[in-house]
Amino acid sequence: MNKKGKEKREMIYKVIILGDYDVGKRELLAKFAANQFEEKYSPTIGVSIFKTAIELKDYNVTVNLMFWDFARQLQFHTLYHPYFDGADGIVLVFDVTRSSTFSNINDWYNLVVEYGLSEIPKILIGNKAHIKGERRIILPMAELLCEELNAHYYETSSFTGYNVKEAFEKIAELIYRTKNLGESEKNEKLIIKPYQGELIETSDIIPSHEETKIPYMTKKIPEIPASNWPSPTRSWGSDSTNLTNLLARKICPKCGSAKIWIDQFDSRSYSIPIYYIFNSYTCIECRYKF
Repeated sequence: MNKKGKEKREMIYKVIILGDYDVGKRELLAKFAANQFEEKYSPTIGVSIFKTAIELKDYNVTVNLMFWDFARQLQFHTLYHPYFDGADGIVLVFDVTRSSTFSNINDWYNLVVEYGLSEIPKILIGNKAHIKGERRIILPMAELLCEELNAHYYETSSFTGYNVKEAFEKIAELIYRTKNLGESEKNEKLIIKPYQGELIETSDIIPSHEETKIPYMTKKIPEIPASNWPSPTRSWGSDSTNLTNLLARKICPKCGSAKIWIDQFDSRSYSIPIYYIFNSYTCIECRYKF
């Protein structure tokens, strides 16, 4: 029994967290829970499931949120449908320094609508707001999108922790009120929380090894002699077989490792020989993508 003489209740809610890769979804969860969360990973669908408890003092309840973070890109959305069932809340995340991640929020939200979840509580998060001089999405742009989605908005930093706790506590509160008090968000004034924390130069941001560990790699990585590593741009003739089964001559900007896996490449020529420019890499040591 607590001080008010009422027994605390525990509840478990499912929250889908959506957004492009590398917008900082996992880092936000890690910062919020301070490593006090349980994590499971399913390589088949590329989803990490995090469980963390949030105490809602105003309602005298402890809410356990199960965050489902989908690692795959939007083009794999057909794999997601069964896993959206039973969702109680939605968190949409973009990177304020990358316009494409903001534009893609509409596509992610279309999935929410397609799966019949447009009426459940949702919040929009603009992450990496601490990076000085790199912002591409200004507040009025985000406010307009929030009105379209009927979603509360928080500008956050998984680096400094600004607004992270407030954002996740808000989605927990919204779900609780909807599920247990029968309240609707339709007539509620949207909350807009801009970033007002410290701005940091990109050169001063050196994430720890643990912060950049992301368990999204499911391929078996072969050991390849350094002599066989390709350069970032190279002619491959007409044969692009096993192009991705090679390592790149690159250095990880996060941990300094030279073991870099080639993820994606683009053809820059329509004749033979074909030239490929590698534009997506994953560090084997810390799993950081760049």
